[in-house]
Amino acid sequence: MTEKKQAPSSGDRVSRILATYARTEEKFSKFSRRNLVLLIAGVSIGCIALGALFAFVLTPYKQTAIPDSSSSASGSSQLVSHSGIVRQMDVVSSGASYYLEKPDETIFLLRSSEIDLSFFKESSVTAEGVVVESSDGGDDILFVSKIRLK
Repeated sequence: MTEKKQAPSSGDRVSRILATYARTEEKFSKFSRRNLVLLIAGVSIGCIALGALFAFVLTPYKQTAIPDSSSSASGSSQLVSHSGIVRQMDVVSSGASYYLEKPDETIFLLRSSEIDLSFFKESSVTAEGVVVESSDGGDDILFVSKIRLK
């Protein structure tokens, strides 16, 4: 008759772990102080290097937002901020369905490839982005990169 091999009991596992611990402790006790310091320093430097490598590899690349190139950008391309109320246009003009009406009644057409401007319809906001002149010489276009409710 064949004898079945039984799984080791938890007592056997504990005794094996204790024996492994004792052997490891014996090996480390034979190290000179200099070698022990070098081992700890080497393991520390290795862990730091692995951490830096993983941080570099796992950090996502964030592409810089660039305004739509179909409009002429004859003005300066500095980031500006304007406050006002977002309104929906009756007719789409220069690719914009919404505009920002400022308190002094000036208007900026709003465009964004990143933000759903319909969410801010009829809301008082502060919009940040790049302003360019429209190709038809009408109202300026604000390419929105950030928008905050007031």
